[in-house]
Amino acid sequence: MPPLAPYFFLLVAVLSWAGNYVLAGGIHEQISPVSLAFFRWLLACLILFPFAIRRAIAQRRLIRRHIGLLTLLGFFSVTAFNTLIYQSLQTSTVVNTVLINATTPIVIIGLSRLLFPRPLGYRQICGTVLSFCGILVILARSGNPGFAGFRPGVGDLWTLSAVMCWALYSVLLRRLPAVMDSTGAMLVMFVSGLLLLAPVYAWERVAIGSGPSLTPVLWGSVVYLAVFSSILGYWCWNRAVAMIGARRAGPFLHLSPILSVLGAVLFISETFQASHLAALLMILSGVGIAQYVPARAR
Repeated sequence: MPPLAPYFFLLVAVLSWAGNYVLAGGIHEQISPVSLAFFRWLLACLILFPFAIRRAIAQRRLIRRHIGLLTLLGFFSVTAFNTLIYQSLQTSTVVNTVLINATTPIVIIGLSRLLFPRPLGYRQICGTVLSFCGILVILARSGNPGFAGFRPGVGDLWTLSAVMCWALYSVLLRRLPAVMDSTGAMLVMFVSGLLLLAPVYAWERVAIGSGPSLTPVLWGSVVYLAVFSSILGYWCWNRAVAMIGARRAGPFLHLSPILSVLGAVLFISETFQASHLAALLMILSGVGIAQYVPARAR
């Protein structure tokens, strides 16, 4: 495969995910986070099934040996991550959510060091501190515009939980054997994550009593999320991480906040403030410092 292939996959993944935040932010009053996540992954499973089932069956013994890890990956990515993001958008802005989510590469580095013990260099420490300061700017501004006290918004805390889930997913993804077919593995992760999400959806339906009214706008949003943000985005991300690792793939997530913020400002009329720009520069600079590896060390 061409050496630039993994970077092409990463670019497609980020572009596919960019609309996820904008769409979810635009329709958050029309559908609950759990319902949106459930319909998204249900449709994604139905679309992916005919293309992936033969590959999954062909590697059924390999999949059976790693079913615990695949289920855990399905929980962190399908069940938890997007549901938490959609929950955060109920009370937080798209801009805040994507900026906090931009710290994911920093969390990936930290978890990689924790799970696969290696000492942190001074660049990683400095980058982490700088990105953390960017998060504090976002949390303080969203909780108290005057900075008189520190009261982070509930939605921002949901986003931080989602960041942790995606970082765990990215790090654990490397534990899958390289010979495992990525499409077949993705189907198993999608189905397992959907099965774990189904009881939550069923409980919500019983508690609320009625489901969302699936208008053409909602259907179009669900289709986009299922095809692009789910199947295409996940396949490209998984393939790239398997080829070059989570640490080298992480920097491509820098594009996500830029594209998502631009979409939020253009399509759902959110405001991009000076504090957001300061936080964005701090977060991306911190991530860049932490990710930087001297040429002689590569």
